[in-house]
Formats: sequence, C-alpha cells, structure tokens
Amino acid sequence: SRAEAILIKLENDYMFGRSSLRPDVTTYSSVINCCAYFRHPDGKAEALEVALRTFRKLCDMDGDGPNNITFGTLFKAIANLMPSGEEQREVLVRSLWDKCCEDGQVDSFVLSQIRNASPALFHELVEETGGRVSNPREYRNIEEILENIPTEWSAYVLD
Repeated sequence: SRAEAILIKLENDYMFGRSSLRPDVTTYSSVINCCAYFRHPDGKAEALEVALRTFRKLCDMDGDGPNNITFGTLFKAIANLMPSGEEQREVLVRSLWDKCCEDGQVDSFVLSQIRNASPALFHELVEETGGRVSNPREYRNIEEILENIPTEWSAYVLD
C-alpha cells in the first residue's frame, strides 16, 4: 500500500539519520486508518495484512505503544475488511480486546468499534455491565460499560 510505503520511508529516513522526525503512534494509526477505509473487494485481505503488520510494528517499538485511537481504528479495519461471522475475525477481535484492556486503552471510541467488529463481544459486555440488552446499539450502553468496567482498562486513555 502507498500508506505503508510512506511509513517505511519515514522509518528508514529516521533510522539512517536522514531525518530527525521519528514516526509516532499517530503516524502508525494513520496507516491503519487508511487500511480501514479500503473498499475494493480484491485488496481487502492485503489491506488487513498491512493494518495488522503496522499494529505489530507499533507494539514492538520502544516508547509509544498503541493508544485508544490505534485500537479503535484497528477494530474498524477488522469490521470493514473481514467477513462478519468468520471465526478468525472473532478470535482476532477478542485477542486484541484483551490487549486493549491490558494496555488500559478502552474508551467510547474503542467500544463503538467493538460493537461493529464483534457484536457478540459487545453484547457480552453490555450484559456483564448491566446495560440494556434489548437494544444493544443504544449509545447509553457504551457509557454504562465504561462506568462498570475495571478502572485499569481505561487507565492510560489520554483525553
């Protein structure tokens, strides 16, 4: 992808001293966001690979790790690029959800994207936190989830 090629150029320019600009969490999240909006059916698998590869690079970097925007955007990419109902999608979303919670990056944006990427997981969260299961798409459910999850799941979200 063009976005990934630009990221690689930025990484190399920084690494080899051609630039003092170091790609940061916003740079990596922007590449994932480009992937999330890829719409051509033939390239969806490759766009997802780029998004996941970019996420893994960010996780492996010293300093900045993924933030709430990164996680939410990656959940959006999964929702847009993987067929719904696919078991692999559910496994991936739940694995990333666990990391998001561990990293303390759960916020309303992340939850709104979880609702699309894994309606089953979102439904479970609504049930576990006393939300209204009768209408799981209701925005109030996101607020209730946030009020009732362990505080450490949102501990490092920057406003």
